[in-house]
Amino acid sequence: MRILKEGGIYLLSSVLEKALPFILLPFLTRILTVDEYGLIAMFSTLVAMYSLAGSTGLHGFIRVIYHKVEVNKFKQYVGISFSIAIFLYILVVIFTVVFNPVLEKITGLYFN
Repeated sequence: MRILKEGGIYLLSSVLEKALPFILLPFLTRILTVDEYGLIAMFSTLVAMYSLAGSTGLHGFIRVIYHKVEVNKFKQYVGISFSIAIFLYILVVIFTVVFNPVLEKITGLYFN
């Protein structure tokens, strides 16, 4: 029964997360101009891309490996996973700084 309850909560939160942009769409189109709405859409896309580059599914790896290895190995895997995540984050920041003018022209967003 606990699994059904937790699964239901997860399902509800996932549905709300996916439905929220569609629920807000009529309000946002009335309040914002087409250009402003396009900037928000572009910003959301960039955030999603940066989040993907930063996480790379390491949280899923940690969850799986937790049940398969002993504590000392698990600590090593977690440390390596965090090191990889930090390294990827630094790469994304460097990419953003180096290609800032190009990204500004493509997206219309200013990264100052």
